[in-house]
Amino acid sequence: MEAPPYRGVRGSALATLHPNRGEEVLRGLIRRYHGSTGSTFARLLLDKVESEVAIALHARNLTSWDFNKRMKTEA
Repeated sequence: MEAPPYRGVRGSALATLHPNRGEEVLRGLIRRYHGSTGSTFARLLLDKVESEVAIALHARNLTSWDFNKRMKTEA
């Protein structure tokens, strides 16, 4: 049997590259998921910011599923 979570998303998208927005997007992602751009990890990522490229995904189709309720086991 597979391990939880029994949910996911699958789809396809058209990707658009934005070379001039790499640093802006990276800083936003660091703030959102790490909290600060001042940590050692954030500085490591930002040290090579000139090679960053933002990628925008324009969804063409999406499918999602959530079988958590159905797959719960009795304790």
